Amino acid sequence: MEILDRGWLDIVSVYALAEVLRKKLRTSNMVERLNEEVKRRERVIRIFPNIGSILRILGSILIDENEKWSQRKYLDTSVLKKFELERLVEVTEKQLATLEVKNQGDVIA
Repeated sequence: MEILDRGWLDIVSVYALAEVLRKKLRTSNMVERLNEEVKRRERVIRIFPNIGSILRILGSILIDENEKWSQRKYLDTSVLKKFELERLVEVTEKQLATLEVKNQGDVIA
């Protein structure tokens, strides 16, 4: 249980995000899909004659995937910006409330 205690904030940090962003950011689906594509291509070839041939095939797979990922948006950045602005307003309001309480204490004393 110690490992859960140490990593708890990392585990639940995704819940601080906007609900729209949570599903995409809490999973590793994109990376898992990339790994599956590499394995699929490797199974077809089965035996590589040298290290260079491995690097060439992996490089071509990664270049193809990079081009696919570059053509589409995975996250809507406007949602992220709106969420960040809302969080900034919340934090600022809390800080102002804390300062007001502190200043009231200074005036009374």
